[in-house]
Formats: sequence, structure tokens, C-alpha cells
Amino acid sequence: MNTLLTLKHAKAAPRTAEILIYEDIGGDPFFGGLSARQFADDVAAMGKLDILNVRINSLGGSVFEGVTIHNTLARNSARVVVDIDGRHGFSTTLDEHNAKVAKARAEGVI
Repeated sequence: MNTLLTLKHAKAAPRTAEILIYEDIGGDPFFGGLSARQFADDVAAMGKLDILNVRINSLGGSVFEGVTIHNTLARNSARVVVDIDGRHGFSTTLDEHNAKVAKARAEGVI
């Protein structure tokens, strides 16, 4: 066999990124938090991904902002993997329901 004519198609490594939601949902000017706009901008800045890992430790927050974050994840073509690292309240529950894979730590509070 002529090795010069043998081609091997190497698979490119999957493009992955990780987002940490370690605060309340909703961009409150006094108390802070993650706004849906900031989340959408951050996801868009990552470009096309194969896998998007989302790690959550949040008490929840604004339902409207949570729905928008959920929809941002739903529109993304990446495989969404959600890890519950600590707590997650109602608003972040929506994000978990959008995940292709959801995992909770034994110490996590749902």
C-alpha cells in the first residue's frame, strides 16, 4: 500500500465553551444579577459551538429574564449540558429544562 496516497480524515476537536450562572437572574441596577441581554451577548460572542456547558448556582430571580435566557439556549445549535453546582431556583429551572443533558451534584439543591 502506498502511504502517500492514504488519506486520514482527522476529526476536529469539538468546539466547547462554559458559562457560569453563579448569581441571580435579572440585571437589577441596585442588586446586580445576570441580565438576559448580557447572557445573549456572551453566547453570541462565543461563535458556533458544538457543546455549551452551563453551570448553575443561583437562587433564581426574574422569571421574564429566565424565559429569555431559556430561549437563547433553545435557539443555540450546540448540545447544551447543564450542571447544577449548588442551588437553582425557578428562573434557572427553565435553563435546565432546555438542556440536552442535565446533571445535579449530590450536594445540589433543586
